[in-house]
Amino acid sequence: MKIANVPLMLCVRVDCLNKQITNLFHPVYLPEMDAVALSVLNSGMIASGLHVATLEKEFSNVACRNHIVSTSNLTSAMQLALHLAGIREGDEVATVSFTSLQSSSPIVRLGARPVWIDIDPATMSIDLSLDRLGFWGLSNIPNG
Repeated sequence: MKIANVPLMLCVRVDCLNKQITNLFHPVYLPEMDAVALSVLNSGMIASGLHVATLEKEFSNVACRNHIVSTSNLTSAMQLALHLAGIREGDEVATVSFTSLQSSSPIVRLGARPVWIDIDPATMSIDLSLDRLGFWGLSNIPNG
């Protein structure tokens, strides 16, 4: 089984310039956002192009990272993250058993095999106390 650390930060955004954390579960709506959203939709370029390049550049500044890649959906993001983590054809990747197809699909698309692990009812994530795999490092793909 391959060990992969794929950090997925879905619940908070870290603004390293201002040293603050923003909770993404409470989105902000501003009226001027409508015009920007319509501009993107009218351009016909919702997954690439100038608007996406601008988003990636601005987000890279906020996140204090040189390279940011946006994807059009979570499945693509997970597939890219697993690939960058070194997951290849024939590898086994541990993932939670209490999940949906979108958690296993990126693993299979890379030619790897998902290995479903029981969850800890308290955390709803992989139950590391089971240690059936014989090591502590797991590809922990959160519930979809």
